[in-house]
Amino acid sequence: MIGRRQLSKTIFLAGVCFLSAGYGTGCSSSVKAPAANQPSAASNQVNFYVNFNGPWAFMQDPNDSTKIVAIAPYIKEHQSAYVAATNETPVDTGVYEVTGLPSSALNASPQLVVVKDNISKSTFDSVSQNAGGVRYLIRLPMPSDLAAYRIGREAVAGSWPVPNPGQNEKLYTSHMTLHYSASSFSGIKFAGTTDAKKSVDFTPSVGETETLDIGVGPLYDLQETDCHDHGKAAFKALVDLFKVHQFIDFPSMVDGQYHQAVCGPSDPQKPGGPTGVSPGHLGRTGADCKAAMLLLSVTNP
Repeated sequence: MIGRRQLSKTIFLAGVCFLSAGYGTGCSSSVKAPAANQPSAASNQVNFYVNFNGPWAFMQDPNDSTKIVAIAPYIKEHQSAYVAATNETPVDTGVYEVTGLPSSALNASPQLVVVKDNISKSTFDSVSQNAGGVRYLIRLPMPSDLAAYRIGREAVAGSWPVPNPGQNEKLYTSHMTLHYSASSFSGIKFAGTTDAKKSVDFTPSVGETETLDIGVGPLYDLQETDCHDHGKAAFKALVDLFKVHQFIDFPSMVDGQYHQAVCGPSDPQKPGGPTGVSPGHLGRTGADCKAAMLLLSVTNP
Protein backbone atom coordinates (compact mmCIF):
# COMPACT_ATOMS: atom_id res chain seq x y z
CA MET A 1 0.00 0.00 0.00
CA ILE A 2 1.25 3.46 -0.57
CA GLY A 3 0.87 6.80 1.10
CA ARG A 4 -1.10 9.46 -0.69
CA ARG A 5 1.67 11.12 -2.58
CA GLN A 6 3.12 8.13 -4.30
CA LEU A 7 0.31 6.97 -6.46
CA SER A 8 0.03 4.88 -9.56
CA LYS A 9 -2.77 3.17 -11.06
CA THR A 10 -7.18 -1.86 -8.00
CA ILE A 11 -10.53 -4.90 -7.63
CA PHE A 12 -13.00 -7.52 -7.27
CA LEU A 13 -15.25 -10.39 -7.65
CA ALA A 14 -18.35 -10.49 -9.80
CA GLY A 15 -20.02 -13.40 -8.03
CA VAL A 16 -19.12 -16.70 -6.52
CA CYS A 17 -18.70 -18.31 -9.93
CA PHE A 18 -15.68 -16.11 -10.65
CA LEU A 19 -13.82 -17.68 -7.76
CA SER A 20 -13.84 -21.07 -9.43
CA ALA A 21 -13.98 -20.13 -13.09
CA GLY A 22 -13.02 -16.50 -13.68
CA TYR A 23 -9.92 -15.96 -11.58
CA GLY A 24 -6.67 -17.55 -12.63
CA THR A 25 -3.97 -18.58 -10.26
CA GLY A 26 -1.08 -17.76 -12.55
CA CYS A 27 1.22 -14.84 -11.86
CA SER A 28 3.44 -12.60 -13.90
CA SER A 29 6.69 -10.91 -13.01
CA SER A 30 5.92 -8.04 -15.34
CA VAL A 31 3.14 -5.54 -14.77
CA LYS A 32 1.73 -3.67 -17.72
CA ALA A 33 0.42 -0.16 -17.21
CA PRO A 34 -3.15 0.53 -18.34
CA ALA A 35 -3.53 1.46 -21.97
CA ALA A 36 -3.53 5.12 -22.90
CA ASN A 37 -6.86 6.82 -22.45
CA GLN A 38 -8.35 7.49 -25.84
CA PRO A 39 -11.86 7.39 -27.28
CA SER A 40 -13.06 4.24 -28.99
CA ALA A 41 -14.04 4.90 -32.59
CA ALA A 42 -16.97 2.53 -32.34
CA SER A 43 -18.47 3.62 -29.04
CA ASN A 44 -16.94 7.05 -28.45
CA GLN A 45 -16.04 5.85 -24.96
CA VAL A 46 -12.94 6.79 -23.00
CA ASN A 47 -11.11 4.75 -20.40
CA PHE A 48 -11.23 5.63 -16.72
CA TYR A 49 -9.24 3.95 -13.97
CA VAL A 50 -9.86 3.77 -10.24
CA ASN A 51 -6.69 2.82 -8.37
CA PHE A 52 -6.75 1.23 -4.93
CA ASN A 53 -3.67 1.27 -2.73
CA GLY A 54 -3.49 -0.26 0.73
CA PRO A 55 -4.83 -3.29 2.60
CA TRP A 56 -8.18 -3.64 0.80
CA ALA A 57 -10.70 -6.44 0.50
CA PHE A 58 -13.12 -6.53 -2.44
CA MET A 59 -16.41 -8.33 -2.95
CA GLN A 60 -19.58 -8.12 -4.96
CA ASP A 61 -22.20 -6.17 -3.06
CA PRO A 62 -24.53 -8.94 -1.81
CA ASN A 63 -27.39 -6.45 -1.90
CA ASP A 64 -26.74 -5.16 -5.43
CA SER A 65 -24.96 -7.30 -8.02
CA THR A 66 -24.20 -4.22 -10.16
CA LYS A 67 -21.78 -2.92 -7.52
CA ILE A 68 -18.45 -3.85 -6.01
CA VAL A 69 -17.55 -3.10 -2.39
CA ALA A 70 -14.05 -2.18 -1.19
CA ILE A 71 -13.29 -2.34 2.54
CA ALA A 72 -10.06 -1.47 4.36
CA PRO A 73 -9.34 -1.57 8.10
CA TYR A 74 -8.40 1.50 10.08
CA ILE A 75 -4.80 1.13 11.24
CA LYS A 76 -3.45 3.72 13.65
CA GLU A 77 0.01 3.72 12.03
CA HIS A 78 -1.60 4.79 8.75
CA GLN A 79 -2.62 8.21 7.64
CA SER A 80 -6.29 8.83 6.85
CA ALA A 81 -7.67 7.37 3.67
CA TYR A 82 -7.71 9.70 0.67
CA VAL A 83 -9.52 10.16 -2.62
CA ALA A 84 -7.59 12.05 -5.25
CA ALA A 85 -7.76 13.18 -8.84
CA THR A 86 -6.08 16.51 -9.63
CA ASN A 87 -7.76 17.63 -6.42
CA GLU A 88 -8.07 15.50 -3.30
CA THR A 89 -9.82 15.03 0.01
CA PRO A 90 -8.95 13.12 3.19
CA VAL A 91 -11.46 10.47 4.19
CA ASP A 92 -12.25 9.32 7.72
CA THR A 93 -13.72 5.91 8.52
CA GLY A 94 -17.27 5.63 7.25
CA VAL A 95 -19.44 4.43 4.37
CA TYR A 96 -19.12 5.99 0.93
CA GLU A 97 -20.04 5.50 -2.71
CA VAL A 98 -18.55 6.43 -6.07
CA THR A 99 -21.24 7.35 -8.60
CA GLY A 100 -21.28 8.64 -12.16
CA LEU A 101 -19.59 5.65 -13.79
CA PRO A 102 -21.37 2.89 -15.73
CA SER A 103 -21.70 -0.59 -14.28
CA SER A 104 -20.43 -3.45 -16.44
CA ALA A 105 -20.07 -7.20 -16.51
CA LEU A 106 -16.68 -7.94 -14.99
CA ASN A 107 -14.00 -9.60 -17.11
CA ALA A 108 -11.30 -10.67 -14.65
CA SER A 109 -7.69 -10.93 -15.77
CA PRO A 110 -6.40 -14.53 -15.71
CA GLN A 111 -3.10 -13.16 -14.38
CA LEU A 112 -4.73 -11.67 -11.29
CA VAL A 113 -3.28 -13.24 -8.13
CA VAL A 114 -5.05 -12.35 -4.89
CA VAL A 115 -5.84 -14.00 -1.58
CA LYS A 116 -9.30 -15.56 -1.90
CA ASP A 117 -11.69 -16.62 0.84
CA ASN A 118 -15.37 -16.75 1.83
CA ILE A 119 -17.40 -14.85 4.41
CA SER A 120 -21.04 -15.11 5.42
CA LYS A 121 -23.64 -12.47 4.68
CA SER A 122 -23.97 -11.89 8.42
CA THR A 123 -20.23 -11.14 8.64
CA PHE A 124 -20.51 -8.72 5.74
CA ASP A 125 -23.46 -7.00 7.41
CA SER A 126 -21.59 -6.78 10.71
CA VAL A 127 -18.56 -5.12 9.09
CA SER A 128 -20.75 -2.84 6.96
CA GLN A 129 -22.84 -1.64 9.88
CA ASN A 130 -19.97 -1.24 12.35
CA ALA A 131 -19.66 2.54 12.76
CA GLY A 132 -17.01 2.28 15.44
CA GLY A 133 -14.16 3.77 13.41
CA VAL A 134 -12.70 0.40 12.44
CA ARG A 135 -13.09 0.41 8.65
CA TYR A 136 -13.50 2.34 5.41
CA LEU A 137 -16.25 1.04 3.10
CA ILE A 138 -16.66 2.23 -0.49
CA ARG A 139 -19.23 1.06 -3.03
CA LEU A 140 -18.55 1.50 -6.73
CA PRO A 141 -20.21 0.44 -9.98
CA MET A 142 -18.96 -2.92 -11.19
CA PRO A 143 -15.90 -2.33 -13.41
CA SER A 144 -15.48 -3.87 -16.84
CA ASP A 145 -12.17 -5.43 -15.81
CA LEU A 146 -9.46 -5.23 -13.22
CA ALA A 147 -5.75 -5.90 -13.18
CA ALA A 148 -2.76 -5.66 -10.90
CA TYR A 149 -0.42 -2.77 -11.56
CA ARG A 150 1.96 -3.64 -8.75
CA ILE A 151 2.80 -7.05 -7.33
CA GLY A 152 4.91 -8.43 -4.50
CA ARG A 153 6.69 -11.72 -3.90
CA GLU A 154 4.89 -13.15 -0.87
CA ALA A 155 3.65 -16.41 0.61
CA VAL A 156 0.16 -16.85 2.05
CA ALA A 157 -1.42 -19.82 3.83
CA GLY A 158 -4.22 -20.73 6.21
CA SER A 159 -1.84 -21.56 9.06
CA TRP A 160 1.02 -19.90 10.95
CA PRO A 161 3.87 -20.04 10.30
CA VAL A 162 3.31 -20.18 6.55
CA PRO A 163 4.57 -23.64 5.50
CA ASN A 164 7.44 -23.78 2.98
CA PRO A 165 7.13 -20.10 2.01
CA GLY A 166 9.95 -20.24 -0.53
CA GLN A 167 8.20 -23.03 -2.42
CA ASN A 168 4.65 -21.68 -2.09
CA GLU A 169 5.22 -18.00 -2.79
CA LYS A 170 3.40 -16.16 -5.58
CA LEU A 171 3.48 -12.68 -7.05
CA TYR A 172 0.46 -11.36 -5.19
CA THR A 173 -1.41 -8.24 -6.23
CA SER A 174 -0.63 -5.39 -3.84
CA HIS A 175 -2.11 -2.54 -5.93
CA MET A 176 -5.16 -2.84 -8.15
CA THR A 177 -6.86 -0.95 -10.97
CA LEU A 178 -10.60 -1.00 -11.71
CA HIS A 179 -11.25 -0.16 -15.35
CA TYR A 180 -14.33 1.65 -16.61
CA SER A 181 -15.41 2.93 -20.03
CA ALA A 182 -17.48 6.10 -19.97
CA SER A 183 -18.67 8.78 -22.34
CA SER A 184 -18.16 11.56 -19.81
CA PHE A 185 -16.40 12.17 -16.49
CA SER A 186 -18.48 15.19 -15.54
CA GLY A 187 -20.85 13.30 -13.26
CA ILE A 188 -18.33 11.39 -11.12
CA LYS A 189 -18.79 11.95 -7.38
CA PHE A 190 -17.52 10.50 -4.12
CA ALA A 191 -19.99 10.92 -1.28
CA GLY A 192 -21.04 9.37 1.99
CA THR A 193 -21.04 9.71 5.74
CA THR A 194 -18.23 9.34 8.25
CA ASP A 195 -18.70 7.19 11.33
CA ALA A 196 -18.90 10.50 13.23
CA LYS A 197 -21.99 11.34 11.11
CA LYS A 198 -20.27 14.01 9.01
CA SER A 199 -21.41 14.24 5.39
CA VAL A 200 -18.78 14.04 2.65
CA ASP A 201 -19.50 15.25 -0.89
CA PHE A 202 -16.43 15.38 -3.12
CA THR A 203 -16.36 16.06 -6.85
CA PRO A 204 -13.03 14.90 -8.31
CA SER A 205 -11.48 17.08 -10.97
CA VAL A 206 -10.35 14.51 -13.50
CA GLY A 207 -7.06 15.48 -15.10
CA GLU A 208 -5.16 14.25 -18.14
CA THR A 209 -4.49 10.86 -16.58
CA GLU A 210 -8.25 10.31 -16.22
CA THR A 211 -7.84 8.39 -12.98
CA LEU A 212 -9.14 8.40 -9.44
CA ASP A 213 -6.84 7.22 -6.65
CA ILE A 214 -8.27 5.77 -3.43
CA GLY A 215 -6.05 4.45 -0.70
CA VAL A 216 -4.58 4.25 2.75
CA GLY A 217 -0.95 3.83 3.64
CA PRO A 218 1.62 4.03 6.41
CA LEU A 219 2.87 7.36 7.64
CA TYR A 220 6.06 8.30 5.86
CA ASP A 221 8.17 8.19 9.00
CA LEU A 222 7.19 4.60 9.75
CA GLN A 223 10.25 2.47 10.43
CA GLU A 224 9.68 -0.96 8.88
CA THR A 225 11.63 -3.97 10.11
CA ASP A 226 13.57 -6.41 7.96
CA CYS A 227 10.96 -8.99 9.03
CA HIS A 228 8.22 -6.78 7.49
CA ASP A 229 6.36 -6.68 10.80
CA HIS A 230 4.24 -3.71 9.73
CA GLY A 231 3.27 -5.38 6.47
CA LYS A 232 2.27 -8.50 8.39
CA ALA A 233 0.31 -6.41 10.90
CA ALA A 234 -1.55 -4.62 8.10
CA PHE A 235 -2.51 -7.93 6.48
CA LYS A 236 -3.59 -9.24 9.89
CA ALA A 237 -5.81 -6.20 10.44
CA LEU A 238 -7.44 -6.83 7.07
CA VAL A 239 -8.21 -10.52 7.55
CA ASP A 240 -9.17 -10.04 11.22
CA LEU A 241 -11.81 -7.54 10.15
CA PHE A 242 -13.64 -10.40 8.41
CA LYS A 243 -12.52 -13.19 10.78
CA VAL A 244 -10.68 -14.85 7.89
CA HIS A 245 -7.84 -17.22 8.79
CA GLN A 246 -5.03 -16.29 6.40
CA PHE A 247 -1.39 -15.52 7.19
CA ILE A 248 1.33 -13.84 5.14
CA ASP A 249 5.11 -14.02 5.00
CA PHE A 250 7.58 -11.79 3.16
CA PRO A 251 11.11 -12.55 1.99
CA SER A 252 13.90 -10.38 3.35
CA MET A 253 14.78 -7.37 1.23
CA VAL A 254 18.41 -8.01 2.14
CA ASP A 255 18.88 -11.52 0.72
CA GLY A 256 15.45 -12.44 -0.69
CA GLN A 257 15.09 -15.41 1.67
CA TYR A 258 12.45 -16.23 4.29
CA HIS A 259 13.78 -16.24 7.84
CA GLN A 260 10.99 -17.70 9.94
CA ALA A 261 13.19 -18.75 12.84
CA VAL A 262 14.53 -15.21 13.18
CA CYS A 263 11.30 -13.37 12.36
CA GLY A 264 8.79 -15.64 14.10
CA PRO A 265 9.15 -14.08 17.59
CA SER A 266 8.33 -10.54 16.33
CA ASP A 267 5.54 -11.59 13.95
CA PRO A 268 2.29 -9.82 14.95
CA GLN A 269 0.37 -12.74 13.41
CA LYS A 270 1.88 -15.19 15.90
CA PRO A 271 -0.86 -16.90 17.93
CA GLY A 272 -0.85 -15.34 21.37
CA GLY A 273 1.02 -12.30 20.10
CA PRO A 274 4.69 -11.52 19.42
CA THR A 275 7.27 -12.52 22.00
CA GLY A 276 10.31 -10.70 20.63
CA VAL A 277 11.52 -7.93 18.36
CA SER A 278 12.90 -7.94 14.85
CA PRO A 279 16.71 -7.89 14.71
CA GLY A 280 16.89 -5.32 11.91
CA HIS A 281 15.18 -2.33 10.34
CA LEU A 282 14.76 -1.25 6.74
CA GLY A 283 14.42 2.44 7.54
CA ARG A 284 11.62 4.70 6.42
CA THR A 285 9.59 2.47 4.14
CA GLY A 286 6.21 3.90 5.02
CA ALA A 287 5.28 4.41 1.37
CA ASP A 288 4.30 0.78 0.90
CA CYS A 289 3.67 -2.13 3.28
CA LYS A 290 2.97 -4.52 0.37
CA ALA A 291 0.03 -6.43 1.88
CA ALA A 292 -1.68 -8.75 -0.59
CA MET A 293 -5.18 -7.81 -1.74
CA LEU A 294 -8.08 -9.91 -0.43
CA LEU A 295 -10.93 -11.11 -2.65
CA LEU A 296 -14.03 -12.35 -0.82
CA SER A 297 -17.09 -14.31 -1.83
CA VAL A 298 -20.13 -13.45 0.29
CA THR A 299 -22.30 -16.48 1.00
CA ASN A 300 -25.43 -17.13 3.07
CA PRO A 301 -26.23 -17.13 5.87
